[in-house]
Amino acid sequence: MREPRRTQMGDWIKTIINVVFGVLVVLVADGSARLVTTEFWPLAVVMPVLVAGLVLFEKVFNGLIDWEFPSEVQPARKSKAQGFARFARLLSLPVGIAIGLILALFGLTDATLAMV
Repeated sequence: MREPRRTQMGDWIKTIINVVFGVLVVLVADGSARLVTTEFWPLAVVMPVLVAGLVLFEKVFNGLIDWEFPSEVQPARKSKAQGFARFARLLSLPVGIAIGLILALFGLTDATLAMV
């Protein structure tokens, strides 16, 4: 039976990035939800439309670049995280979302986003 791969520094960095991303997503969603109840509600309606347009533009632009300049570079190998590393990375985003929800419930959205 093969020995599972040990947890490496890259696994911890990816886990931390996922946790921070989960916290920020929830806090930004909470801020947008609170923005809807103010006189700036049109901003809360327009922001998602602008972000969706930006994502669409980026996808189309990348498709055109890949079509015009095909790359023969092989993609990087996928990480074969096993054991605790895989478990930690799997749970990191839900843990970040839970932390963000707790911060939002206690009203710490502004203080947390001010640190970023």
